[in-house]
Amino acid sequence: MAFMDDVRSAAIGLQRKRSMGVWTKSRLDNLYTRVPHLQRAINIQKEFIRRHAREQALSRGLDRMLMGLILFDRDLLPVYVNPVAAISVVNDLCADEIASMHNVAVSRIRTRLKAAYRKMGIDHQAELVKILLTGPFGHQV
Repeated sequence: MAFMDDVRSAAIGLQRKRSMGVWTKSRLDNLYTRVPHLQRAINIQKEFIRRHAREQALSRGLDRMLMGLILFDRDLLPVYVNPVAAISVVNDLCADEIASMHNVAVSRIRTRLKAAYRKMGIDHQAELVKILLTGPFGHQV
């Protein structure tokens, strides 16, 4: 059996003992009914590979950002922390230092931090560090 699309091809070879005789029409028909299922499985695998490649490219791009970035899921658990954000949080940079690094007002940094803390149900930067270091299993809202 062979499968082919515009980019890839796959083939499956079937073997059986000579003592089993030739392939009967009913056996071949049975095998051909499975072809769409195998094609779907190949397409699903292709989609997984494509999505993984896109995720890796996105992650590499986010890792190169010069500003800290933390992405949260719907439950406000961190799902991605780029290196700049990790260093900033773990090194306990204060709002003044962060504002200076990005040429913005300190009040803007404090407002954004307070909003993020409120959404996450925490009060202090130490709690944020704990969440980032323990991952989603270490924090419950």
